[in-house]
Amino acid sequence: MNNNIKQFIKFGIVGVSGTIIDWAFYFIFNRWFNIYYLISKTLSFILAALNNYIWNRVWTFKSKEKNVLGEFIKFFIVSLVGLGLNVIIMFIIVSKFHLKDIYGLAIATASVMLWNFFANKYWTFKEKNENRN
Repeated sequence: MNNNIKQFIKFGIVGVSGTIIDWAFYFIFNRWFNIYYLISKTLSFILAALNNYIWNRVWTFKSKEKNVLGEFIKFFIVSLVGLGLNVIIMFIIVSKFHLKDIYGLAIATASVMLWNFFANKYWTFKEKNENRN
């Protein structure tokens, strides 16, 4: 199987674990603690991003980068852009289209996945990817 396809599948699996964390904590923050939905989304997204960085570094892209902090900063920048896209999509779906937040979560998650994969593959973990091919 092509290495890019393997990476995308692994990225998808990591993404599913991140989505579970994201959605679980979103509902905990929003439903249990009554935190405003956009703040809940921000907090849950950050927790999911931390999970995703660890698994993508170790398993998906098998990074050997010694500058872990620099790599994490790149990953976090990609995640912040993803967070911005998530929040904008959530806001549009919930506040403008007046749909339930679950639809906003689903649409935001699917939309941001492609951004995250390509930005991380070709920027965050770029050096390792070039050495492996």
